[in-house]
Order: sequence, then C-alpha cells, then structure tokens
Amino acid sequence: MRLNHIKYGRKTTKIEFVDKKEAQKGRFIGIFDPQMNEIKILDDLHGIELLDTILHEIIHLIVVNADRKIRSEEPTVDIIATGLAKIFRQNKHLVKFMNQCLKNE
Repeated sequence: MRLNHIKYGRKTTKIEFVDKKEAQKGRFIGIFDPQMNEIKILDDLHGIELLDTILHEIIHLIVVNADRKIRSEEPTVDIIATGLAKIFRQNKHLVKFMNQCLKNE
C-alpha cells in the first residue's frame, strides 16, 4: 500500500516516492515542500523507518500550517497532537498504511 496524498483541513498535500538518485541529490530521505504542497519520500524505505519518515514530514506539514506561532514546548505539543488527530480523522487510508508499516517491522 502506498500513500499518494494527505488531507489537512481544506488542503490536500501530494506524496511522491522518489528514487535514491533524486533523494541523494536533494540530500533527504523525506522532505516537505510548503511552496509545492508536497511531501517527497525515498522509495526504498520500509516498516518503521518509512512510518517514522512519513510522520516526521506530516509534523512539518502541521507546524507550517499552524495558525499560531510556536514559542515553547506545551503549545508545540498541543499543535502537533491536535494536527495529528485531525489528519488521522481525515485520512483513514493513512491509519491503514501505518498499521501495514508496523506489521512489516
């Protein structure tokens, strides 16, 4: 199972899996580009490493789109927790994907 998008509020962020050459060129295994509204993930990640990378980039998506400035730990954690709950609610396919990643570990 592959993800191809994530909904967050009214926005849909594209997810693209890229080959090792492109990832090395950009020096990433995962990256969120807010201008292009897309997440790129190295295509040979699996299991918990893939899940960790996807969640990392989703947290960037949440923080970039937060309507509040992040100044200290508690508000930051609140923004992330609320954002993740919203994303999980809007993206049932993401929850299935997460379960699949954990089973492949």
